[in-house]
Amino acid sequence: RIVLEKFGKGPHHVELQVQLPSSSSSQETTEFQTIKIELAPLDMMPHSVHTFLEQVHQGSWDGTAFDVHAGHVLMASSSSSSPNTEEDHHHQAPTPTVMIPEYNAR
Repeated sequence: RIVLEKFGKGPHHVELQVQLPSSSSSQETTEFQTIKIELAPLDMMPHSVHTFLEQVHQGSWDGTAFDVHAGHVLMASSSSSSPNTEEDHHHQAPTPTVMIPEYNAR
């Protein structure tokens, strides 16, 4: 119900601006590209969709590093380096994760 009130019934889409290595021979240049993600319908994966939309809304994915593997797999990881002090550790945002198993008999 909360996701319906806040984000509507869908379909839900999220656009990410990602910085990927350039396709040119120079490995130092990077290109910004837009990736559009269409989320599963709410009736199939309500918890995962709600969690991901909340993370995007709160900026949890901002600054996340993306890397291309095998030419077609996009993997996300924390872009921040290890905190230098305990105080830095308390101010570091956690890496976003969606670990809610969903089941639908369809």
